Amino acid sequence: MSNISDFQALLKQLQHKSDDILLTLQTHQVEPISELHRVIKTKRQMLKMTQQAVADLADISLTTYKNIETPEGNYTKETLLAVLNVLGVQLCLKP
Repeated sequence: MSNISDFQALLKQLQHKSDDILLTLQTHQVEPISELHRVIKTKRQMLKMTQQAVADLADISLTTYKNIETPEGNYTKETLLAVLNVLGVQLCLKP
């Protein structure tokens, strides 16, 4: 009987660990909107994509994309959303 009890205890421990891992994966770091350009650049680099590749996939010019990666960039919300979509980044605005 102790083998079954040991197995159940181990199973319960694994469930708790799996819940902790899932919670960690679901928790996203919140960045101020002023840092959005940095988040985009970092994500692009993590994906090992060039600026040109992202621009092409977002159907925008390279110049426009480069503006998005700068703090003082000037771009439309449609352009920004296209880039975020290409990079798989979700924008969540909180009050």
